[in-house]
Amino acid sequence: MMHGMTASQLKRRTPIKSFCLSWESDPLGTYRGHQAQAFQSQALKNRCIDQGVRAFVRSIILPDLYIPIKDRLKKAFLSCLYVTCISIGFFFVSGFVHLDVLCAVEKLSYTVSIEGVTDRPTQKLLESVSQTISLRKSPPVSVNLLQRRINQDITIFRKVLRSQGYYGGRIRSKIHSDIRPIQVSFDVETGSPYVLDSVDIYLIGDDTGKSVTLPNIADIGLTLKEPARSKPILDAKHAIVKWYRRQGFPFPRVGEPEVVVDHQKVAVTVAFGVEPGIKAPFGDTRFSGLESVDEAYIRGKIPWKEGDPFNARLLRIMESRLIKTGLFSFAHVKDGASIDQHGRIPVIVQLRERTHRTVKTGASYRTDEGPGASLSWEHRNILGQGERLRLLGLASEISLAAEGRFRMPEFYRSDQELLLSMRLAEDSPDAFKSRNITSIVQIDRKLTERLDLGAGIALRVSEIEQLDQEERFHLIYLPVHLRWDTSDHLLDPSRGGRMALHVAPFYDFREEDLFFYKGSVRLSRYMAVSEAPPVVLALGATVGLMSGAERDEIPADIRFYAGGGGSIRGYAFQSVGPTHDDQPIGGRSLVTMTAELRVKITERMGLVTFIDGGSAFESAFPDFEETLQWGGGLGFRYFTAIGPLRLDVGIPLNRREDMDDRFQIYVSIGQAF
Repeated sequence: MMHGMTASQLKRRTPIKSFCLSWESDPLGTYRGHQAQAFQSQALKNRCIDQGVRAFVRSIILPDLYIPIKDRLKKAFLSCLYVTCISIGFFFVSGFVHLDVLCAVEKLSYTVSIEGVTDRPTQKLLESVSQTISLRKSPPVSVNLLQRRINQDITIFRKVLRSQGYYGGRIRSKIHSDIRPIQVSFDVETGSPYVLDSVDIYLIGDDTGKSVTLPNIADIGLTLKEPARSKPILDAKHAIVKWYRRQGFPFPRVGEPEVVVDHQKVAVTVAFGVEPGIKAPFGDTRFSGLESVDEAYIRGKIPWKEGDPFNARLLRIMESRLIKTGLFSFAHVKDGASIDQHGRIPVIVQLRERTHRTVKTGASYRTDEGPGASLSWEHRNILGQGERLRLLGLASEISLAAEGRFRMPEFYRSDQELLLSMRLAEDSPDAFKSRNITSIVQIDRKLTERLDLGAGIALRVSEIEQLDQEERFHLIYLPVHLRWDTSDHLLDPSRGGRMALHVAPFYDFREEDLFFYKGSVRLSRYMAVSEAPPVVLALGATVGLMSGAERDEIPADIRFYAGGGGSIRGYAFQSVGPTHDDQPIGGRSLVTMTAELRVKITERMGLVTFIDGGSAFESAFPDFEETLQWGGGLGFRYFTAIGPLRLDVGIPLNRREDMDDRFQIYVSIGQAF
């Protein structure tokens, strides 16, 4: 037993001497690399402490019965002192060396180039996935670590080349370590792209041997003799599923694409195994989430009948129809997970109604019109079938108005709406003063996705004062409009165009000799000039014509006027055109034109420069021998979720003395046009 060991045996078991040898036999100089020194010295430090502690413990806990207690305590004390001194020295030396090692670390800055790629999209893709490029701001401390990054990139590059159809590509790399910063170059030989030689679609599983129609290559988005890129091949698998779901098969299954590369022919063949599954018709349609919206109204949006062949495309059509109603914050249409007992596929419609009542406020400011404010209340489902009632109040220095509108969707047709409106207003611009009430009954029909037509009958009663003369009018008219819109955004378009045509014959049923026509057309075009930074060129023009009566016979508040924030910026509202003692009196024809360059300088801010021109004319047709007024200026845009906030400063370029101010300021929401 241990307590019976002799003093010589105990001495041989004491690890003090071997502890010292281990310290000397593993100096810091044996480790390669600064980081290795730091880690190894820390490990060695831990071993020294561990062995010293064990020596001390053995001296105390494993006493020899033949050694006096006094000698054992003395020996233990000396062992502890010896270990402590060595540890303190080791900590000092290793700490000093470790600090010096850290101070001596030099990171290897480098540059990267990828050469030999003639395909620009592939070049950009290689640069985007390269770790050697993305980690340049965190350079390694050794060439070996840099080589590791390069090797990882070579593996990724091979995958990228194959994804682009370059199955025979070769990649070589080189580190130019004699240059500072170090230069890393990749030499990429893409070779010729492998083309798609054939595509085979075959039946598998229980459908093997059945007479089932197979999709064509064009149906799944593939083209023979085109580069065999990975994405179109992977997309083709999903296209096959979509194709069968449109042919009445709700649960098709498609295996992973089987790709065979022929290096001799520089070509690729692809095969897809397909199991169409059972063919089923539409079954019952079930709704969830309806609260105040009438289910019968929503069922009217279903584009299929129960028993019709299943077609997944119709599910997306119904989903789109539900979202366009504006009644739901969430709408999802999906087929059931299995066939029902009648062999039909049920449809599940998940809905979440949005808040149907909305209160909105608005504000604007223009130096010619002063501050303005609006307040509106709207109910988007007042009768349970998407009917809308909107009440609006407007107030500014030149106008005070109250308006109510009722809109009924699907009026006798799914693409038709009934509009009822009434407006009571008191307008007092510089040109005239008018107290009027207007009532309209109108039907709007959507001819196409971009084109709609509207026509109706309206009654307008007004009392107008101009040039100290008061007149009363009782007009009945037939407004017709045609609108075409291909723009990509309602308040901030960057592409496409718009056209709005308005025509109406007017008849005063109290004064039988007053009959006239009014028509106008507004054209806008938006073109993206640059993507980075985003630059949009916007062009617009308006032409208006009136005939059938002399200018002074036509009510002053129906005549054409030019000038202001929606017309010619830089001039006061309605101040451009015929005048009498510097007071605008309006005309029977109108021409305005505008050009605007919109530059988005940040995600939230943009700048605009513009030029507007035109005039109103006394004649029934524009007289271009008269002087046109031109205005120009700069604008600032702050982009928000609801649209850009607009600040424009317009300057009259051919200013009329004693009539035009030096500038005009316009503040509102949305672009000028």
